[in-house]
Amino acid sequence: MWRTLTALLICVLFSCCTPSSVEEWRKGAEAGDANAQLMVGKAYANGNGVAKDAAEALKWFRMAAEKGGAEAQFEVGCAYANGQGTAKNPGVAAQWYRKAAEQGHWGGQEFLGTLYLDGDGVPRDFVEGYAWICLAAGSGYSPYSGKHKAMLEKELTAAQIAQGKARFTKLAAQIEEHRKRR
Repeated sequence: MWRTLTALLICVLFSCCTPSSVEEWRKGAEAGDANAQLMVGKAYANGNGVAKDAAEALKWFRMAAEKGGAEAQFEVGCAYANGQGTAKNPGVAAQWYRKAAEQGHWGGQEFLGTLYLDGDGVPRDFVEGYAWICLAAGSGYSPYSGKHKAMLEKELTAAQIAQGKARFTKLAAQIEEHRKRR
């Protein structure tokens, strides 16, 4: 059974990167399907089945992001944070990361928290940064935010940690409320 599932997964993963599959996604994307828009964006971002093109990737990511897709919002944030397909703009990156983070996207939470800690595109705020890092760490998806959180706890004051935990609680409740409304 596991061998069959593994083979199926390999087929799905590798067949999704062909030019014909990108064309199929493009049809859906042009019809307004946000998931297809995200997949076309990823194809262009990674050069899978099409020539790598950061500006074209951003175009498709933005279409999906404007429909509320958290993964697409995160991808738009990354494009602005890194200057991929657009001019580097940490302030705009923070706006897109926040949209993803408020939907519970761990990457949006981790990267937004880091922007707060660095004061990059947002005012430097260790308490706010710590709260977002805690959310990412609590998601169970981030391979490194737990370590990031532990390092921060060694550097922040007890008062900052307490304020960050209180902010974390409020943010977690807001995210949960948002999930219930969807």
